[in-house]
Amino acid sequence: MNNAKLAARLRAANPVVLNQGTNSRNRSFLRRLGQSISVILAVLVLGAGVSWAASGENPFASVFSQDLEVNDSPVGFDSFDALRPATQHDLDSLPGGIALSAAAIATKNTGQTNQEQGLPPLGEPGSTEPFRPDPAAVSAIGHVESNVGSPVTLLVIDDEICAYEESGFSSQICGREDDIDKGLAIGVSTGDTSSQSQIFGLVSDDVVEVQVSGDDGSRTISVPDNVFQLTRKSASGTVTGLSDSGEVLFRTPLPEN
Repeated sequence: MNNAKLAARLRAANPVVLNQGTNSRNRSFLRRLGQSISVILAVLVLGAGVSWAASGENPFASVFSQDLEVNDSPVGFDSFDALRPATQHDLDSLPGGIALSAAAIATKNTGQTNQEQGLPPLGEPGSTEPFRPDPAAVSAIGHVESNVGSPVTLLVIDDEICAYEESGFSSQICGREDDIDKGLAIGVSTGDTSSQSQIFGLVSDDVVEVQVSGDDGSRTISVPDNVFQLTRKSASGTVTGLSDSGEVLFRTPLPEN
């Protein structure tokens, strides 16, 4: 079977079904989501992974690259040594889950801007044009490891610094620099069972340890590279960030699920 016939079958077998009641302005994003699944199928069937290795271009990220653009900004460089200016090649090479999440920020930011201007979040009232968010401005990128050795990508998107596990649709957290300094870029999610919670946090270079305390005791975690992860029984408690001299840089309660 030639590639054209196989691609046609992949499109016909696309498992994403658009809700018939969905507003037309929402469909461009959903269509790209459907395209991404087609791309994943094509990678599995056609061996696009080999092409990616040869070309250095990520076929997953390309589906969402229209919603990302390289931008110049000083955000993050004073607090994160791992960051460097982003390039278009960096954006084209992002893992699929990270590219999708970064593109979603573009939709969120455009929606907020529209609301501030008294418009509906998804554009002009009565418009038949598909909703097109302003591209998310990515100014910096970095690659670090969490305290448990998980690879993590750092992105500066507009005025936020985001941390994404490189495994794809996994843990992620975003925050502005002043919020990160206050220990507010920490997320809690429930694990496979209600008796466990997953903590994923982003801190600046000044934080070398965090203490997580709660009903199930206290743990001190070394944070070599800005990101920490922890699985614990209790979803409540307090996180304290410490400098290399033991100074308390922040103390904040864990957010509620």
